[in-house]
Amino acid sequence: MDIEKRFEALENKIIRQENKLRLHKRLWLAAACALAVVIAIGAVKPAPKIIFAENFIVTDASGVPRSTWGVTKKGDVLFEITDGKKPRLFITHRKDMAGIFIVGPDGKPRFSAGMVRGRKYKKTSPSIFFFDKQGKGLMALCSFDKNRNPAMVLFDSSEKERLVLSLTEKANSAFPSLMFHDSSGRVRTVLGVLKSTEDKKKIFINLS
Repeated sequence: MDIEKRFEALENKIIRQENKLRLHKRLWLAAACALAVVIAIGAVKPAPKIIFAENFIVTDASGVPRSTWGVTKKGDVLFEITDGKKPRLFITHRKDMAGIFIVGPDGKPRFSAGMVRGRKYKKTSPSIFFFDKQGKGLMALCSFDKNRNPAMVLFDSSEKERLVLSLTEKANSAFPSLMFHDSSGRVRTVLGVLKSTEDKKKIFINLS
């Protein structure tokens, strides 16, 4: 009789343990379902429409910075792309300039385009510049004169103007001209079209 009671008690104990295991499995399953619901809600949560930041840095797979976008300490907005070592492209905006700049592998400028301020005038004007391998100006398309007239300028190795092709507009009339400068920067020859006293146009050549 004692043996039967012992077997019965052992059987009841096993049944209780099985019930506990089933309960634990149900609790773990419920917890897993709750976690899946939370993850799903987070996945479909809409991204913020506005992000406030001063700088963004993009790196490659090895962690090397390849691009930056932000605001400098002076308040200039700058977007920069690098080859992993040196900057290769800039897009910037500051008080007196806004434009794009392409830089060669040696870090010297090769091309620029945008709104910049000329050397002699305070107002900004649209311009396109081409540079040689040394980073010196070769050619410019701009409108830097005080009358805001368009011009194409060719520079020598010392970055002095040597040839200027421009279009001057006065009284609803356009007068093209071609100017040749010497090594000191003085205008020595001018070829162009002027307005005569008979209200007709004539070709003129000025040698000095």
